[in-house]
Amino acid sequence: MRLVFIFSFLLLNVGITNAENKAASLHDSKCLTCHSTSVYTSDNRKVKSLSALAQRVNMCAKGGARVNWTDKQIDSVTEYLNERYYRF
Repeated sequence: MRLVFIFSFLLLNVGITNAENKAASLHDSKCLTCHSTSVYTSDNRKVKSLSALAQRVNMCAKGGARVNWTDKQIDSVTEYLNERYYRF
């Protein structure tokens, strides 16, 4: 039983890592063509909440960057940015 638990835990972590890697790849290939990561870490950054972050990613994806991301991809990039930089 313990071995099943450990195996399940490892599979879950691999799934999370793959999702994070995909979000990071989307971010790096599109977002960083317009700006550096300093916009996330600046003392006077404009994004002050998780909902504002989601709106900003959506606006960039559908506006300035004109990427063809699904809503799920936009959500995953938002989650990636929150976990990596914002921590709301």
